[in-house]
Amino acid sequence: MESSWKPGRLLGETVEEDSDGFGLIVLAADLNEVGPKFGRLWKNAVCRVCADGAANRVHDIEDKDGDLKYIPDIICGDMDSVRPEVLSHYQLQGCETVASSCQDTTDFTKCVKELLQRRANRQLQFSHIVAVGSTSGRFDHVMGMIQTLFLFPSDHLPPITIVAAESIMFLLHPVSRHCLSVVQHSFCVLFVCCLPVCMYVCLSVCLSV
Repeated sequence: MESSWKPGRLLGETVEEDSDGFGLIVLAADLNEVGPKFGRLWKNAVCRVCADGAANRVHDIEDKDGDLKYIPDIICGDMDSVRPEVLSHYQLQGCETVASSCQDTTDFTKCVKELLQRRANRQLQFSHIVAVGSTSGRFDHVMGMIQTLFLFPSDHLPPITIVAAESIMFLLHPVSRHCLSVVQHSFCVLFVCCLPVCMYVCLSVCLSV
């Protein structure tokens, strides 16, 4: 069995015709550092979800740009970080709030579960999940993102890709062969993670986009 990975396709100006699109999850990252990639991802996503305090980051960009183009469809999480005025602002714009007080899962995991539930209920159609996050800063936050990749490893679920300022990260599932396509003058790093039954590989790709 061969699995093909072309992460750069997600960052194009438009979604390719043969794709069912992707759901976007915004984590608490510095969106200014992510740069133009964030605007393209936001524009092309079929659904835009902010993980709790990430709504503050999106709101700050919205204020800077002076318009209302960054309106999330859903704000999801335990709601301990989003500012009350930001939450009210987006609710007035029609944004849905999904609150969960569970402390056994990260806000990222909560957002993935929400997207997958809506896909299962045929409320949404997408073939990929993209998360905008940060691979620097607090180590526990970075490891929390990686843990979420391992929580949804099934072949019948949409793959999850994490896009950061200087890299793209995703999990390679155990198959006989992986075919990776990366942008010219970029580099990729493979982190091998051994599990009792099979082997997973976490791939970090640095893109010059």
